[in-house]
Amino acid sequence: MLATSGSEFSAYHLKKSLADKGWQYLEGLETGETLGNAWVQTGDLDNMGHKQQMKMPLNIDAVLEDVVARVDGLLKAGWKNIRIVTDHGWLWVPNKLAEANISKNIVKKRLARCAILKDNIDTAELKVPWHWNENVSVAMAPGISGYVAGDYYNHGGLSLQECLTPVINIHSKS
Repeated sequence: MLATSGSEFSAYHLKKSLADKGWQYLEGLETGETLGNAWVQTGDLDNMGHKQQMKMPLNIDAVLEDVVARVDGLLKAGWKNIRIVTDHGWLWVPNKLAEANISKNIVKKRLARCAILKDNIDTAELKVPWHWNENVSVAMAPGISGYVAGDYYNHGGLSLQECLTPVINIHSKS
């Protein structure tokens, strides 16, 4: 939810914000104008993990090959600097994430690795403000457990694997 308007964040808002700052949003195999800045999304491990759960690791190599091909295409088009980042890390375990419990009485919305708390709730759960709206409190599931049972893959918690997001910088001299 956007703090300024109260509306749900969407791809429209991302593209508009990028355009307002002079960035290009490149879709598919578009390569854009190489003298400016561009945003490219590829390698959707997140959706793959949610859909495939236990089978996710079987397809990581193919996703990474797609990322390499996209970067190669941008370099061949003349881009000199490419930064690869991810919006978050994730957890995958072969025997399902442990289940944590949180009372329905204190929760507005229960998610896999965290829960949005009702207003003015005091809880023993680790509670943090939401980055995008400081008036929203979020309870974090402990360790690598989840508030929703049955997942092999998920994210949204505070484990090192979810919070550490490496940055890869590629510079072309040609």
